Amino acid sequence: MAEDVISEYETKAVALIPRYNAIDTATLYAPVIAYFPKSPARVLDIGAGTGRDARWFSRAGYTVTAVEPVKAFRESGKQSGGDVEWQDGRLPDLTCLSGKNMYFDLILMCAVWHHLDPRDHFKAFQRVVDLMANEARIVMSLRHSANPESRVGFDVDVDALILTAKNSGLETVMVRQAASSQAANVAAGVTWTWVVFQKR
Repeated sequence: MAEDVISEYETKAVALIPRYNAIDTATLYAPVIAYFPKSPARVLDIGAGTGRDARWFSRAGYTVTAVEPVKAFRESGKQSGGDVEWQDGRLPDLTCLSGKNMYFDLILMCAVWHHLDPRDHFKAFQRVVDLMANEARIVMSLRHSANPESRVGFDVDVDALILTAKNSGLETVMVRQAASSQAANVAAGVTWTWVVFQKR
């Protein structure tokens, strides 16, 4: 995620935090919830935002690590409770997890991939694959349509991502279109694609 995107989120954090926290996690993940491992399992939430989803997983008995580069979101998440390990980091490198010998059963990237420069996609995906335990899964939501002018976003090529996953030794187990859960995004014509990959 580019520095200007992080800076913009910091600037808008006061307004965005309650908006993000108002989204119901179970409803948001309804298209893919059947692919979550049973708890206890190890979950990595990349681009965890305010920790809304991380707290949900923690309450359900999962061991959760949340990675978030926006300080205001990270601090809000810490103050909101939940047994969540917070890390200051971002793709494509996730240096905050380097040398920790950590592997996860479920890796979440919700509303993250469109902020990443396509030139970094392969590197980022390889980094995430390196963090997967045996038979682990990656769950991603991919945004389509325009981004706010103040926040950099790139078009997401779903077919290219699926090919990258295949070349990384992963199996695509689900691809599903979904409407946005936020009224403002619906009005702006935003749609999403959910994808689930599994380590062979």
